Amino acid sequence: MATTLVDAILVAIVAEAIALVAYRRMSGAGLATAPLLCSLASGAGLLGALRVALSDGGRLGPALLALLAFALMAHLAELALRWAPPRDRPPATSRHARSQPGAFRWWRRRGARPRAPEPSPPTP
Repeated sequence: MATTLVDAILVAIVAEAIALVAYRRMSGAGLATAPLLCSLASGAGLLGALRVALSDGGRLGPALLALLAFALMAHLAELALRWAPPRDRPPATSRHARSQPGAFRWWRRRGARPRAPEPSPPTP
């Protein structure tokens, strides 16, 4: 009974993927295809692992581990596709990023201001 429910959910995931990709191709609007498919694949991998666990009596077998690894890889691929660097901050790769023109521009957008340079001591 429980595996039948998991199978029905897996069929619904496949139908959802087909419908969303078809909508994207026909209208040009909607979710980006690659992250969407990675997200649905990770959910399908977890549901497949649940189905294997229910049918094998909860025994930890190679099929269960393979499905969990597949779900992890699909999730990491989705994160890699969706991860974007901040658009308004300078790259933090250089020690001298603060001395470049416009380096503190992102502070001004958030209402904060960088500290003014301290005055140098008078020379005798």
